[in-house]
Amino acid sequence: MERTNQVFEELLVLNARNGDSRAIDLLVKRWNGRIRNQIYRHTQNTEVSGDISQEVWIAIFKSISSLQDVRKFGVWALSIASRKAIDWIRRNQADRKREGIREMVATEMAQDSDHDNKEMLIKRLRQALKSLPEDQRLILSLYYLESLPVPDIATILAIPSGTVKSRLYYARENLKQIIKAYEQREEH
Repeated sequence: MERTNQVFEELLVLNARNGDSRAIDLLVKRWNGRIRNQIYRHTQNTEVSGDISQEVWIAIFKSISSLQDVRKFGVWALSIASRKAIDWIRRNQADRKREGIREMVATEMAQDSDHDNKEMLIKRLRQALKSLPEDQRLILSLYYLESLPVPDIATILAIPSGTVKSRLYYARENLKQIIKAYEQREEH
């Protein structure tokens, strides 16, 4: 089944290169959610993710003919999404910091009123993820949420595979420490 999906996607990419509007529509349907999620991991802003995803699709279809290996469409598309999101972050760095502070305050306030252990754990994990450095948060998301292998993550982020592995290790360790600190704070 997986191989059939891969062949179908390769066919879609080839047909999209030739201007087939149905193939283009299907590619967008299949990949738009993942592209938006990739952008969101960088920006932490749903509305902006939608806006940037439109820019990503424009860039994809302007340069799809330059894609050498149609089997790598997903990695290629996600790397475009990452670059577009990073460009947006650079343009809006100060606003993003203010928004992050507001989100942390809102999360803490929500945690105070929530007594359900499972919900509390999910909120604690989300907050811990947000407090990680962006590169570590992104690596964890790509590896665990998108289930991408290390070489694909390296391609998307344009960094060596060893750096991906190193960031994964440090991201896990940092996440453990942050969660442990939250638990200790709650005990006191």
